[in-house]
Amino acid sequence: MEESLSNDGRLFAHQKLYCEGALKPFFRGHIHYFIIFSGILILAFIELVKSAKTPTTKLFAVLFMLSFIVCYTISTIYHNCEHDKETEIFIQKLDHVAISFAMYFTVVPLSLLLPRLYQTILLVFMTGFLLLNLYNIFKSPSNIIYELGIIGMGVLFLPILYSYMTSFEWESAMTIVLFGVITGFMFFLELDVPFVSPEIFGYHELAHLLLGISHVFGFFMVRSIFLRINDV
Repeated sequence: MEESLSNDGRLFAHQKLYCEGALKPFFRGHIHYFIIFSGILILAFIELVKSAKTPTTKLFAVLFMLSFIVCYTISTIYHNCEHDKETEIFIQKLDHVAISFAMYFTVVPLSLLLPRLYQTILLVFMTGFLLLNLYNIFKSPSNIIYELGIIGMGVLFLPILYSYMTSFEWESAMTIVLFGVITGFMFFLELDVPFVSPEIFGYHELAHLLLGISHVFGFFMVRSIFLRINDV
């Protein structure tokens, strides 16, 4: 069984799909569903574009919000709808493509705070990890290290960014990193949520919730940066 799983093109070689009976707790995908259909992302889109004062920041604002709208939409379809095997494998890959772009466009606005040399280094390495990850997603089995490398480059530059960020932006960035580390451990260890049946609300749902909160911090961090930038 393991050999057949690893050779059929799925993103994670030995992970069962929903169509094969993988556990899908009651709340799986509901957070994405609520965020998409509540209109929160549309309101955030309008607010972020209004906050951007230059052509560059307006472009980054549009790309930032589009990446999250696409990410939440694909995740909603992936987790809430039933698919045949080939379709589920493809949508799961698209889900991770969207996640990669959401991470990328969360870090890109931070580069606007840096001197040209540091800005170039950050964008070159981050873009490299993004391209490697996109290639790797469609090469089975996937290696999650490239996906982590996208956001990891932003983390590596935080000591340099510290002197260019406001206290609010820095605290928001630290919150994003903290929640990212917590959710990473949750996915790696697959820890059950205490006092709640995993058939109702499992570690995956808690990770989605924490990541959703971190996305709020990311939005306000990026908005704060755009409000301060007037010359790019």
